[in-house]
Amino acid sequence: MVPKFLKLSPQDRFSTIKQHALCVNCLTGAHKVSECKSKSNCSNCKVKHNTLLCFKNKVSFSVKVGPGELKGHGSESRSSRNTGPEESESFSPPTPHSPSVSVLCSDDNHVLSSSHNNSGSTVLLSTVKVLIPDNNGHYHPLRFILDSGSQSNLILESTRKKLGLPLNKDATTTIKGIGMGSNPVNGQVNFTITSRLDSRIKYSINALVVDKIIDMLPSQPVDMSHLKYLEQLPLADDFMKPDIVSGILGAQIFPSLILGDRVTSSTNNVVALNTVLGYVVMGQAPLCSVDDSTSNTFCVFQDPPIDNLLKRFWEIETVAAPAMLNDEDKKCEELYSSSVHRNDDGSYTVSLPFKGSPDELGDSYHSARNRFFSLERKLQSNPELRSGYNKVIQENIDEGYLSVAVDQSDRSGFFIPHHMVVRPDKASSKLRCVFDASMQSSSSKSLNDLLFTGPKLYTDLFVILLNFRLFPVVMVADIRKMFLQIKLNPDDWKYQKILWRFHPDDQLLSHVLTTVTFGLRCSPFLALRTVKQLAMDEANNFPLAASKVETDLYMDDLATSVFNADEACVLFEQMVGLFKAGGFTLTKWATNSGEVLQEIPVADRLSEIVQWDADSSVKILGLQWSADRDIFYFKINIDNKPCTKRNMLSLISRLFDPL
Repeated sequence: MVPKFLKLSPQDRFSTIKQHALCVNCLTGAHKVSECKSKSNCSNCKVKHNTLLCFKNKVSFSVKVGPGELKGHGSESRSSRNTGPEESESFSPPTPHSPSVSVLCSDDNHVLSSSHNNSGSTVLLSTVKVLIPDNNGHYHPLRFILDSGSQSNLILESTRKKLGLPLNKDATTTIKGIGMGSNPVNGQVNFTITSRLDSRIKYSINALVVDKIIDMLPSQPVDMSHLKYLEQLPLADDFMKPDIVSGILGAQIFPSLILGDRVTSSTNNVVALNTVLGYVVMGQAPLCSVDDSTSNTFCVFQDPPIDNLLKRFWEIETVAAPAMLNDEDKKCEELYSSSVHRNDDGSYTVSLPFKGSPDELGDSYHSARNRFFSLERKLQSNPELRSGYNKVIQENIDEGYLSVAVDQSDRSGFFIPHHMVVRPDKASSKLRCVFDASMQSSSSKSLNDLLFTGPKLYTDLFVILLNFRLFPVVMVADIRKMFLQIKLNPDDWKYQKILWRFHPDDQLLSHVLTTVTFGLRCSPFLALRTVKQLAMDEANNFPLAASKVETDLYMDDLATSVFNADEACVLFEQMVGLFKAGGFTLTKWATNSGEVLQEIPVADRLSEIVQWDADSSVKILGLQWSADRDIFYFKINIDNKPCTKRNMLSLISRLFDPL
């Protein structure tokens, strides 16, 4: 076996070593060269790889060429930087060592007189062939253009369907080329590319999906009789054969692929540039034959999607049609209906609607602990925030929303990281505790991954605001700590654990959240579904309030209107009674009627309008509302920019105006 190996060229030896996943330095063991304990280096170039694999001692790569036919970048046949296969051991994006080549356009109809013959030629783009798995795990070799002139990665819709990649349709952008012509994208996809030369080299790609990029490249086979000096190179693509271009690898990944050294010839303009995926070939290359009917021209740019911003701005005007429940929503509703329970005090207890088995959750304790230590360091650096956050946690404990876990050694279930959010614009709760149930456990599953989202239950914002302006007397209110008033089934407490201590010297303890928690995917559904259940259960006792809950409630915000002050007073009494029957409290009341305001206890009024003043402004569902003048208005910050169409559209698109 050894004599046979020694007879191979350095390139073939390198390929053999790679096929057997051996170290390129000691030629033994399935480890990377960076982990190799051998202290020996190549005797030719002094780089960390075995001398038997050094490419430097073979200028012509085992191909006989005439004097001066092959020249390298500088005074050698190849750059002294990459004289062996060492770089292919690295799987993290390497740092480029030469200026990137911007490849923007190709014109396959270009014909020139050549010293070889009078055949036509084409401008080769830098293409690579990579392996991409489909949804069944089968790998497909696909050609991509390597293009530093593209701001985004692209992939064909036909290729996406062939691979069975899931499409994210949230992408709202356009692709623009020469002449600024726009072409829409169908969405985004994520996939992984693997080098066809070394299966250990992989990159994760996010790409825009488009219907068409370019026809086959090259349009006709390349004449390789004048490119003999490229035959022994480990090429990234069999560029000489026409093939469909499946996509573009743009400037996001381009610098991570380029290694820098290149191989050129004095007899033509075709250059081979080394990348981590192999050598890419570009330049003006001769064709085997000329077909005057074939012409391909390619260029792509991406421009900020101002058109789509304006389009989205006007789409808010569209009144949404009622959505039908899908299978998941029906299952979620069934789980809720079968598990909801009303307690003796009128409050409700619900269960988490799992769509997957909780046993799929892995260890979450260590990640949650690291996140807590990070939070604690931030709190310790700001005594005021530390005091405020301690107060928030203590209030949750005092109210019974949070309690110390009975078994501190039990690390089953799910530990939820938490952090603080400071909202100085809020009339109350300026510092809030926010929970992250989307953190992945050791099994790559998070709690949110296993929960149903539930159907959309809140009334359309546009309809609520129309109802708000329908009658003369308007009223707004807020359900105090809506989520926390709904109790959670004790069997599910272990999936809502958090870590906490009031001082770094204290013991770090596990706590359980005993109510519906903001941060869980299902929480908005559980909260709204419970309020609607309350309205159904109490409809006979509070008929006016129950009807308003169905039409004028957006999450925990009530915005409604009635015909006169007398009806408003009746509605106030019924609303307070209805929610009190379910364990909720309506607070922060505001109205445009001074007569109605006098009937509302001062403690229940919004603090900013305990009495009328010159700036009785209230934020309602994202809009500014002046209670004394009864008008909506905008608060805008105009940047000091030139008055251009683009800047005006950009400013207008930032205004939230659902009406």
